[in-house]
Amino acid sequence: MIIVIGLGYYGGIHYFSSMVLAIYLLFNLLFRKGHQGLSHKIGGVSEAALSPITGMVREVAAIESHPLFGNNLVRVSIQKGWFDAANLFVPLTSEVSNRHIVERQTATPEVGEVLIFRCPQGTKVGLHLLRSRFGYFAKNWLEIGDRGERGANFGFFPFRGTVLLYLPNSYRILVSEGEKIFGDETAIAVPPASNNREKE
Repeated sequence: MIIVIGLGYYGGIHYFSSMVLAIYLLFNLLFRKGHQGLSHKIGGVSEAALSPITGMVREVAAIESHPLFGNNLVRVSIQKGWFDAANLFVPLTSEVSNRHIVERQTATPEVGEVLIFRCPQGTKVGLHLLRSRFGYFAKNWLEIGDRGERGANFGFFPFRGTVLLYLPNSYRILVSEGEKIFGDETAIAVPPASNNREKE
């Protein structure tokens, strides 16, 4: 009887330890930093818009009009891989001017969460965090009126999600379709003033 109880206790400890280890590995996978050593500056430009998430660039497209983000835009679609870091980052120093959930097919067909950032110089930047194929929404703790520095971590995207980044079409896009990019590290685009400085 004592031997059976002892074996049960011993097995229980190993089961508990295994569960703790599995949870630790899961959180390490979800919140780990994706890559190190990439410069925030491209061609000497330090105000470039940074990638909001680690993943693959699936599409770069010109958008004439969008019901939420306005007109004359460029959209960069980024898909997070299964084993990419899940952190979400503010692409440019800005303030959250709007936030809402798109729950069903409307003028914007993609279900997910929309965040609109307004930069100090007046530029509007949009993020559309699409619901994953498994029905999960991105988790973030931003509210309207919150301010964040470029590269600030504001949430995470569990499992395989897609982020649509909307910028004014005056920005010069620095990434291309099929390219692997890293959240808070890869410069996605530079503003018009930077384009002019580089030409001089």
